[in-house]
Amino acid sequence: MKKGKFAGAAVLFSWIALWILPFSAMAMDLSVDPADRIYDYAGLFSETERSALAEQADALAEKYQMDYAVVTIDDDEGLSSVDYAQDFYDYNAFAPDGLLLLINMDYRELVICGTGRGEYIYNESQIDRMLDEVYEGAADGDFYAAAQSFFEEADRVAARATESAFSRNLRRLPFFLLIAAAAGGISVACMAAANKQRRRATQASAYINEELRLSVRNDQFLRSAVTRTRRNPDNGGSHGGPRGGSSIGSSGRSHSVGSRRF
Repeated sequence: MKKGKFAGAAVLFSWIALWILPFSAMAMDLSVDPADRIYDYAGLFSETERSALAEQADALAEKYQMDYAVVTIDDDEGLSSVDYAQDFYDYNAFAPDGLLLLINMDYRELVICGTGRGEYIYNESQIDRMLDEVYEGAADGDFYAAAQSFFEEADRVAARATESAFSRNLRRLPFFLLIAAAAGGISVACMAAANKQRRRATQASAYINEELRLSVRNDQFLRSAVTRTRRNPDNGGSHGGPRGGSSIGSSGRSHSVGSRRF
């Protein structure tokens, strides 16, 4: 009887541990106001800088209907920078679609994390280019400039991704017209040069070939060899989903992520 009680207690404890451990492992702020946008736990920004960055984030959120946030920490609570960034977004009340920049002073590491539509708009290659710009400010110790670059690059990438095909072609129209004009000019110049080289014939004999020679050549097919190479199905790449890599957070949600030390 006692063994049965102990077994039941062990099962109950296991279930409790499975539910509690993921949350107890995250000693981060899980009650933030998504409207704040800037969460400067490491104290990297002045109040004026924080307000200016929040205005940038608000403008992007309204423009693209996504959440944009910057988080700075000096204690990652034993989590990796990527895990911290993903969990901070997932376990707080942010919109399903968004983008977050984490500045981890504990590891001196930058992480950009996209969620929902943000995962598709900001794929791995786009995030890598964004990190190029953000890194410059962080490496110089100018974290305000780094955060500004994050929002500016986020705007640039989203604007290109959400631009309609008509608008994109209209923007490229002057370039296409320039190409067409150049091609037409080259064609006219070639025809004019060819006309100058032509001479007017004065005698009918100019149109008669002095001698007509015909030669016959035969190609005889002897044998053929065909080499076949087995195609590796793994080289075809993945189909569908976001371009680039993705990461699954402890919440089970998928994210596009990129990180860089500074």
